[in-house]
Amino acid sequence: MIADIHHKWLRLAALLAAFVLALSGCSTGTTKPTKDTPRRYLVEFKNEANLSHAYQISDWVQRGQYVVDQLKKTAHDSQSQALAFAKREGIKANSYWISNAMVFTSKKQFSDEIAGFAGVTQVIQEPALPHVTPDQDFIPASKDEISSPPWNIQAIHADQVWAQGITGKGVVFGNIDTGVQYNHPQLVTKYRGNLGTGQFDHNYNWFDPSGKCPDAPCDVNEHGTHVMGLMVGGDGPGPDPVDIGVAPGATWIAARGCIGDTCPLSDILGAAQFMLAPTNLQGAHPDPAKRPHIVNNSYELDEKIKSSPRALRAGSAAGMVATFAVGNAGSNCGTAGYPSEIAKAISVGTTDDQNHIDPKSSRGPGTTKDIVPHVVAPGFDVISTVGQDGYAHGWGSSMATPHVSGVLALMMEADRNVITSVRANAIITGTANRIDDKTCGADPSGTPNNVYGFGLVDALAAVNKVQGK
Repeated sequence: MIADIHHKWLRLAALLAAFVLALSGCSTGTTKPTKDTPRRYLVEFKNEANLSHAYQISDWVQRGQYVVDQLKKTAHDSQSQALAFAKREGIKANSYWISNAMVFTSKKQFSDEIAGFAGVTQVIQEPALPHVTPDQDFIPASKDEISSPPWNIQAIHADQVWAQGITGKGVVFGNIDTGVQYNHPQLVTKYRGNLGTGQFDHNYNWFDPSGKCPDAPCDVNEHGTHVMGLMVGGDGPGPDPVDIGVAPGATWIAARGCIGDTCPLSDILGAAQFMLAPTNLQGAHPDPAKRPHIVNNSYELDEKIKSSPRALRAGSAAGMVATFAVGNAGSNCGTAGYPSEIAKAISVGTTDDQNHIDPKSSRGPGTTKDIVPHVVAPGFDVISTVGQDGYAHGWGSSMATPHVSGVLALMMEADRNVITSVRANAIITGTANRIDDKTCGADPSGTPNNVYGFGLVDALAAVNKVQGK
């Protein structure tokens, strides 16, 4: 009897415990969260700065400052309410005036409140953008494997431009990628932060929005280093036989927008903003006069995010030319990555040593049904720089794109007016060696088309064009 009473008492106690747990919003099997988990959100605002007057400004310094001033004013007028709210609630928020957007970390209840503010067009979780990675892993190479000049340099006739004494002198590259081994023997003398005395000043020459390498350039996976070598490596007509760069007379700066295979949108916006108005290592005292002339990019943006084309339009208004890898998702049609079809940027596909399209090079049409890529360049098994002072074979449109960036630099040395002109895009496409192909859609003549664009980029023809030859 006593055992039976004890058993009934235990059952009653268990029922009472379950009842109390149910009232408290809990269950015996799961725990219901009582608070939102803080997340990173992107806020985009409706207003976009009117930058049309910038195209009438010929002075490089004045043009850049005008663009930055207009962008900052628009962002200030649009974002003041949201930023004040964030400050009041203790929310960490970063403002990006380059595209009139902000990124903040908070609970969803705060994101819902910000979404209702005047002028806000959307509030979404911050996307991670895909990095355009190589077709395959880099394969180590030795300096002895590099011919002088390599086949890819000869294919676009860059060596014939060097023979004229034109190597990209006075032109500055910007690179948004995984970083750069800045002290690589082929890159260190071209780094703008090199003071020439064994000392370096990384202010205004390097920016890492992620904070992983805040004090000096680094490279997380060698991709950015490989890309940089194809732009500036070697010495062109000089005694160094490692002539891997199309414009070895140019200098470079860099920002790390990508970590491995992904590129957080906030890092891309921070890197793009740095390119338009470089800052010190702390991200302060922006100076648009120090912006690069050409920005090489190896990532895909999201067509649903208005910040993407806004940043490109801002750079173009400031006289900068952007190049983008078309992607390595071929060989099907319609695989070109966004923003490859945006006219403000030059989209680049990949060819091999026979001037045939790389099977993995992405094809158009673009998401807006435009012809892409705009041009093609060598990117199939090309040798360039990698970490630890090394060299490696690389494949893909990320390897093709710096060839076009290099040709732009040669053009800009030949005619300084190209730097602050929309002529650059037209000359690159207008002087390319046409390769007809109608498999993915094309002009009735066969060029431009969605496989080769306007054709294989030609450094000599482009330089001759700007020189009026």
